[in-house]
Amino acid sequence: MIEAPSRISGLIERIEAGNEPSADELRRVAALQALDLAKAGEDFAREAIAKDSQQTHEFGQQ
Repeated sequence: MIEAPSRISGLIERIEAGNEPSADELRRVAALQALDLAKAGEDFAREAIAKDSQQTHEFGQQ
């Protein structure tokens, strides 16, 4: 199972506590979260390709 780290949990906690993040912090967290999700997608695709390749190899052996 592939998991992307939550970059927004800390922001939610800060806002709930009454501490407003700056616009730069929000942009940074949004960019990092988007990259985390892209990386998770890349990892998923690599795992799926590797599994498919392994199954293809095993099928060819039979």
